[in-house]
Amino acid sequence: MEPQQKISVGPKEFFLHIGALITLVASVASIITILFTVIEIILPDVLNTYYGYQFSGTRFALATLITVFPAYYYIARYLRQEREAHPEVSLAWVRKWLTGFIVFVTGAVVLGDVVSLLYGFVNGELTSRFALKSFAVLLVVVVPFLYYFFEAKIDMPRSRKIISIIAYVSPVIVLGSIILGFAYTGLPGTARDLRLDGEKVNDLQSIQWRITDFYTNKGSVPTNLAEVTDNLNGGINFKDRETGEPYAYVKTGDKAFKLCAVFHRVTDKDASYPITNTNDTWTHGAGEYCFDRTINTALYPVTPVMKVQSVQ
Repeated sequence: MEPQQKISVGPKEFFLHIGALITLVASVASIITILFTVIEIILPDVLNTYYGYQFSGTRFALATLITVFPAYYYIARYLRQEREAHPEVSLAWVRKWLTGFIVFVTGAVVLGDVVSLLYGFVNGELTSRFALKSFAVLLVVVVPFLYYFFEAKIDMPRSRKIISIIAYVSPVIVLGSIILGFAYTGLPGTARDLRLDGEKVNDLQSIQWRITDFYTNKGSVPTNLAEVTDNLNGGINFKDRETGEPYAYVKTGDKAFKLCAVFHRVTDKDASYPITNTNDTWTHGAGEYCFDRTINTALYPVTPVMKVQSVQ
């Protein structure tokens, strides 16, 4: 038996394999993140009360997938063509080790997601969501696993055919994931509108806190917002950061008031886009919308002001 020929590996081949590994892992993780978010939106759970954090992570996954998958696709195609043209490359240690490492990392991703899925399931997650997430992980991970499994046997005609099929299927899966991601989290313009609306709600919540604090000290809500504006609450924004106009405030009684702002999107439960915060007290329509508030005296009782008597 002839001894195996030792193949030298240059920096180019080494870093191309490293690049393939990094971009593949990033692509797989991004697709899973997107699909999980879509599933959670399609099958909402009453235990989930906040969507904002999911959208932030999903949009990052979208940006990552759009960037890294084309790089992975062309690197993998180049390496495959090089191996077909030079079969002896399969003997290179870098290819053997990194191919094995890719299979290992893919398995680790599957294991981690399975643990996460099972934790959610035993913690009360909906069975239908658990089943769909499990299928999504299986679909996303089995593709690269099969690719590298048959790519190790590329000298066989059947393996080349299967690899070619996977090479066509992979971009379809990625493109479908990107379309789903934008369809359910919104295009960039929608994302900006939702962020602006969320900031306005945060501002109004802070203003409302100042008003209730004023009531507990004075026994009545302020006549206007100037009465609760001072140098000690510099962290509170009393103006719409988009238009620069002050938020509208109307006193409707000693314990009642209205706070108004102009919003871009509807945030009720039947809206086209999921709401940022499912707290019904802050859901709103598009355009100018006012929140009617009446202070609950049981939660915010008037606190008597202690007077300090002067010493004679």
